Amino acid sequence: MIIFYAGHRKRLADKFLDGKCTQYETLEFLLTFAIPRRDLRPLTLRLLKTFGSYSQVLVAPYTRLMEVSGVGPRVA
Repeated sequence: MIIFYAGHRKRLADKFLDGKCTQYETLEFLLTFAIPRRDLRPLTLRLLKTFGSYSQVLVAPYTRLMEVSGVGPRVA
């Protein structure tokens, strides 16, 4: 059985260091520092849907971030 997600975080890190990440991937990569060993795709998509863009997620107030399901103090 092939585990398609094995090494996903390493691939994201490599892509980030090469400057080839999309904004979605950059946000997902940043979330890996706050949330270990969890699939971050659903949270990344929720944040982008809620705030509209990568840059809007980054400047969102703490209280608004905490309203998003899956976001805790470490993420906010």
